[in-house]
Amino acid sequence: GLMRVAKSVLEQRPDVRFEVAGEGDQRPALESLRRELNLGDRFVLRGATTDIPGFLAKLDLAVLPSHSEGMSNAVLEAMAAGLPVLATDVGANAKLLQASGAGRVVPAGDLNQFTTALLELIDDPDTRAVMGQAGREHVEQQYSRNAMQMRFEEFYRRLVGRV
Repeated sequence: GLMRVAKSVLEQRPDVRFEVAGEGDQRPALESLRRELNLGDRFVLRGATTDIPGFLAKLDLAVLPSHSEGMSNAVLEAMAAGLPVLATDVGANAKLLQASGAGRVVPAGDLNQFTTALLELIDDPDTRAVMGQAGREHVEQQYSRNAMQMRFEEFYRRLVGRV
């Protein structure tokens, strides 16, 4: 799906570059599709990436077109890196992104809507900046070590109070 979205985006914005991190058994099929769609160096399959923060630091926007997901670590990592996020409406993505203002969700499998939303975000750096900042702040408030510690302390206080 993402390569077909990339093809549509690149027809309208040829200067955009897609960078994909991760490795899996689909790599040969993805390489083949990349050649078939003639995406060349505009769609880069980075493979296994150990330095996720370093990888994310080079991006303007995180795109997560998953078909199924629970609580996505990838979404949280992108938010922590201050990246706006465009994701499919699976798992906790909608709740997380709408509560924080860190990005947008579109229905899974709707490539046209995904492409449209991606082009809108590519063309709107101000909105991307606002979303990125909102995401970073949300992660710091909700998922930082300090926030987690306070929640645990409150949980234990409630437990002790019941004795």
